[in-house]
Amino acid sequence: MAEIRAIYEEHKHRYGYRRITCELRRRGLLVNHKKVQRLMNKMKLFGIVSKRWRKYPALNGLIFHTDQGWQYQNGQFQAWLKNHGISQSMSRKGNSLDDGLMEGFFGILKREMFYGFEKQFKNLTELEDAIRDYIEYYNQKRIKIKLKGLTPIEYRKLVLS
Repeated sequence: MAEIRAIYEEHKHRYGYRRITCELRRRGLLVNHKKVQRLMNKMKLFGIVSKRWRKYPALNGLIFHTDQGWQYQNGQFQAWLKNHGISQSMSRKGNSLDDGLMEGFFGILKREMFYGFEKQFKNLTELEDAIRDYIEYYNQKRIKIKLKGLTPIEYRKLVLS
């Protein structure tokens, strides 16, 4: 129970029983997900729940997905992306599905680090810092069940090796 609580706190109450079970297994503890679920319920620990499940294809390389907003068509912005080795992918007019990967990520970001915490940010700089910290957390530490219990960086290394 102490290990479950430690993982729950380490991930700022974002993990539910599935991810906590996966993290326990990553730490070498063989435990059944139903037991973790029962213990979490007993301790009144509940992760942030997604309202929808979607499947998106994996992408190779750095790609910045956008709609066709004027800010993304700006020459300076496009040059900045190119200078940083980032390809730009604009959705087709009237087709929001092209932008699905980023929309999904932004939904997770808002659900896990913004909604309910809005008043904690005293100014725009604090919010920007929190977003940067979350993106690093998401890529380096946040495991995903659909990525075989790995973080996005770990999964990318596995696929590319």
